[in-house]
Amino acid sequence: MYPTALGAAGERRYVGQFYQRHLPCYPEHHAMRRAPTIAFALIDWHNVQRYFAPTFHANPLRELLPAITRIQSALVTTLRHLGHSASYRVTLRIYHGWHSGRERTQARRAFDNFARDTSLARRIGPVSFAPGFQFGNEPSCPSERGPLFDTARSGGQKMVDTAICCDALHLLHSKEAGAVVIVSDDDDFAPAAITASSWNGLALLLRPSGRTLENVSDANCDDILRYWSGT
Repeated sequence: MYPTALGAAGERRYVGQFYQRHLPCYPEHHAMRRAPTIAFALIDWHNVQRYFAPTFHANPLRELLPAITRIQSALVTTLRHLGHSASYRVTLRIYHGWHSGRERTQARRAFDNFARDTSLARRIGPVSFAPGFQFGNEPSCPSERGPLFDTARSGGQKMVDTAICCDALHLLHSKEAGAVVIVSDDDDFAPAAITASSWNGLALLLRPSGRTLENVSDANCDDILRYWSGT
């Protein structure tokens, strides 16, 4: 009789030993032990905060937890329906104007404090989230020239969109990530996703419902588009 349930630690060892002895040729046995796919979510905070945290500037700490948890839920929905992997390990990279000159902005100080919230490191179904954040002014590529400062200026943000595009392409081309999801409704990231798809890199644009790329390309871009809802 095949063992059908997991109980105490001894039972778990027995089940593993059973399948090793009796089912050595089943590929599903090996798939159960496969490591999760590494994924990165590149979040354009200035862009998405109006959807997920519209009063962020008035009360950053109160707004951050519900905003990030809703973004996590949208990422879970996106990844679990891909069918590319049984499980994913996701790192959040947040992009914004983090420094005026070399001084941290109010937003950066709020995120620095919020990064200590251990509830962010959670598992939802097949998707687990790494603790804390990575900040987009620290390039994902191995470079001694980071971090980048003065990204918040009187005329707006600088180097944020290009940092997202560069990181997306580096993470996929270097194989550091098996999937990259750019969370933004900005069409500036379409070229990066299109470029990645040309070498079969999995880059997705996660955006509000109805924000297609029909105005950008005559080709069908549905394969690189995913949509969030409920914001």
